[in-house]
Amino acid sequence: MAGVIKKQAISWEVISSEAASVAENMKYDWDLFYFMEKGLINPTIRLYKWNKKGITHGYLQSDQQLPKYTMEIARRPTGGGIVFHDITEIAYCLVAPNNGLWLSKNLMSAYLQITTIIYQTLKEMGFPIRFANQDINKINKYNIGLKKKSYKYCFSQSEKHELVLGNKKIVGSAQRRTKKTIIQQGTIKTNILYDWKYRSPQPLGGQA
Repeated sequence: MAGVIKKQAISWEVISSEAASVAENMKYDWDLFYFMEKGLINPTIRLYKWNKKGITHGYLQSDQQLPKYTMEIARRPTGGGIVFHDITEIAYCLVAPNNGLWLSKNLMSAYLQITTIIYQTLKEMGFPIRFANQDINKINKYNIGLKKKSYKYCFSQSEKHELVLGNKKIVGSAQRRTKKTIIQQGTIKTNILYDWKYRSPQPLGGQA
């Protein structure tokens, strides 16, 4: 984390949680957000998984705006679209003071600070991931079949600063800021990484 996320006299707290439902995991993340707003905790990174399939959606969306699903649904403390979760994924939540000491005051720069850590980690593991950047139109065209009606599905489209493997988005993240707090949540689609490593004869989407 050194050189990417700034280190202070108070270190980051790292929490590795047991797998839980979407309702339980989102309650935990909402609590982290609340405690950081109140100045009750140090900057924290939480890693966790899901114990069953479920759906999360951004805090600006109400349950009444969503299509009807049989899976459990929970509201995230961050924004963004609908995300379908399963037990293969790894998720994270990061909370820090919004004072420029821990993360950049600029939203995009802070987002890249965090995403770069994931990028470097997966690169070191041998995955040919990349930032979407100039391939953004091709990637979104490839994933157009995932878009349904007018609802926004997080993994149906990529932004240039997001990570892809082939033409498939593998990390979806959302950041929210208040005067006091930065919170970012993200999901890493490890099933796509697994498919590339063990099943696919060539990079997913025809490009690495």
